This record gives sequence, structure tokens and C-alpha cells, in this order.
Amino acid sequence: MTTSIPQRNSEFSAPTVLVDRSRVENNVQAMFQRARRAGVHFRPHFKTHQSPEVGAWMRAMGVRAITVSSVAMAEGFVAAGWSDLTLALPAYPAMLGRVAALLDRARIGLLVDHPEAAQALVAHPALRAASEAAGRPLSVWIKLDAGYGRAGVRWDDAARFAAVVEALDAPWIRREGILAHSGHTYGARSAAEIASIHACCLERLVPLRARWSPQFADGKLRISVGDTPTCSVLEDFGPVDEIRPGNFVFYDLSQVQIGACAPEEISACVLCPVIGKDEARHRLILHGGAVHLSKDRLEQDDASVSFGQLAARPYDGSWQLPDPQRSLVSLSQEHGIAQLTEQTMQDYRIGDFVQVFPVHSCLACDLHAVYRTTDGEELSRVR
Repeated sequence: MTTSIPQRNSEFSAPTVLVDRSRVENNVQAMFQRARRAGVHFRPHFKTHQSPEVGAWMRAMGVRAITVSSVAMAEGFVAAGWSDLTLALPAYPAMLGRVAALLDRARIGLLVDHPEAAQALVAHPALRAASEAAGRPLSVWIKLDAGYGRAGVRWDDAARFAAVVEALDAPWIRREGILAHSGHTYGARSAAEIASIHACCLERLVPLRARWSPQFADGKLRISVGDTPTCSVLEDFGPVDEIRPGNFVFYDLSQVQIGACAPEEISACVLCPVIGKDEARHRLILHGGAVHLSKDRLEQDDASVSFGQLAARPYDGSWQLPDPQRSLVSLSQEHGIAQLTEQTMQDYRIGDFVQVFPVHSCLACDLHAVYRTTDGEELSRVR
């Protein structure tokens, strides 16, 4: 006997990023107000959403300056009308010509963290010509490593810092300040841990201001920091001039685990169709694998691993919340396997679309060319 499978969620045919605009706007408004209360400049990072339409929502809410993480992203958002950007990736020679081509339409701040990079920047003829033609000096930040251990001049490497400052000595260069990212807050599990990491960061950055301010624009070395856990938890950022959070726009399960947000604040998920059921092992098979969600995972308190969490029922047009008891336990390229119980298996049928909340929304969203809102609007992505 052949059993017909009813067609549900017919507007979707494949794994799709779903965005709740009202939650996005609530997250942006909350972070913008936090920055205002703290008296710091708000320059949100657009690397999480990468969407001109989401950017337009944020512009309508008063955002005027942004951060991006690649030249392609800078090009896309300049084309979308943004004119004040920081490209938060250490500059390298091959990218400078493309940056120069944007300077007639936008102010682009660049980062350097090594004397060689600074020298290459200062010696680049097209960059200098474009800056001079635009009638404004090129803004340059020195990337600092204040403990994360990724890119940047180490906070205690005085010789290298001095060499970078010296290499940036050119009349068309504006030394802005130091820029840091405390990515190690992603390993925190409480507001107290996050606050401690931020305090340590400031202890390492602020002395540079006292020593080096005369060498920077307007006689002040500015300090720019940016990680979503710190910016979501703290109300007082100390002697910081600017914050650059990015993930907060969508949030995700990692941020819930850290304590940076509540599940209700997650505003993006991946809708995945149910393509199989293993009743014997209480497993649901989804078309939603590593190419849709990434392979970032949560290490949970009981030593188990989760690649995402499902909503408690199939998507019916209303936003739901992640259920920690319905977890993705395995991912391959196209498949995701969710471990359920005999009872919860009954909530889904083959053909249903299910909200899967990603561990890391930045990476999950980067895997999709377009998104959809809960209202049916299609959102494009810069490429």
C-alpha cells in the first residue's frame, strides 16, 4: 500500500535561513541603547548577517557606522549606501587596490599589526592617490592582541608597537587608535567571567593610551573593542571609545550557553525538512547537514555534543524556541540526525520543516546565499 505524504510548508523546498525581523530589531535597539548609556560609539559588525536588507533595518534605527571583515563585504555595503566602515581584518598588499577604489564613496578604516603591513600600506600609490583625491586622510587602527592570541600586536610587545606607529608616519594617514577583539569570552560561562576578561583587556590597553596618545589623531589614542558576550553583559565598558559587536543581531546557542542572551532573543534559525525517521533508535533524519549549519558544536555539561537544537514542533508560521531535549547529535555533509524520545518522535512527520537553532549563527548564515523572514521577505547577502 502506498501512503501519500501531505505537502506542508510548500513555500520552502530546501534548508533555508529563517529570520524573525521583530527579534532582530529588538536586539539592535537593546544594544544601541546600551552603547548610548555607556557613552561609547556604536559600530556594529555586519559579518553575522551580511545582508543589505538587515543593514537597512539597522540604518532606519539610527546606525551610521559599521564594521566588516572582508574587502568583498566592504564593497557590498558601500554599494548599499554605507559610507563609514572599518575593515576589521589586518590589511595585506593585495587588498589595498580594491580598498582604494572605494574611497571616493566611503571612509574606510584599515587595520595593521606588523611593520611590514604598515610599510606596504604607506607605500601603496593608488591608496595614497585615492585618499588625497577624496580630501580626507586614511584612517588606520593598530590591531592589538590583549589576550585572545589570534591576530594583533601583543599588548606587551612595546618594540613592535613602536615600529608600527613609526611606519604609519605619513601626512595622508590618520592614526586612529588601537582595536582589539576579546574572542576568548566565548569560553566564558558567566557574566562574572566575561567581566573579568574585559577588565584584563583594559589593563593591557589603557596604558598604551597614556604612553602613545600624542602620536595619534587629535592627540588621543582611541580604544575600540568588540565581542558580543562583553557587549551584551556589561553596562560600563570603562575607558573605551567604541564597541563593535556582531553576533548579537541574530544570537545563537553559543551565546545562550555563555549567558550573553536568552533563547527568546535568538532571531535566526535554519528551517530543515524531515527526510527520514528511525523509530527504533528514536532518531529524526533532517536535510540539514554541515553545509547548512557548519560543524560548530556545543560541549554540554554532561559531556555530550550538540550541533543544534530543534523546536518542539514543526514550523507552522509562528516562531518557536529551541528545545535542549531535541538535539542534533550528528552531522554529515547533507544530513543531520536528531536524538529524540519515543514520545517526541510522534511530533514530526516526513515532509515537515523544523526550526533548527544553530550553535554559531555567523557560520551557519554564511553558508546560505539568501534568507527568508517569517513575513515572507527574501533577504539577500553580499558576496
